[in-house]
Amino acid sequence: GYKLKINSSKIIETVSKDTASNTSIYKTIVTVKIYLIDGDKIHKEKIFNESFTYNNMNNKFNLSQYQREIEVNLINKIIDQILIFLII
Repeated sequence: GYKLKINSSKIIETVSKDTASNTSIYKTIVTVKIYLIDGDKIHKEKIFNESFTYNNMNNKFNLSQYQREIEVNLINKIIDQILIFLII
């Protein structure tokens, strides 16, 4: 049988700043690397990336909540892609 190895990362980066050098636009990027390993050989590997760009919010609690929702949505998109990858 195969072993499945998964590496993932999330980055929130500043896309744009206003005149006062405050972040006005963010981008969240989720990356997942999948490896199907047979013994000591990599049988299949693939990198999945999803990203979303959004405006900053004055209320930092709401921004944090929104960023969590974005992360979950990006992860769900990647999960769908991974399932298709594993079936093929």
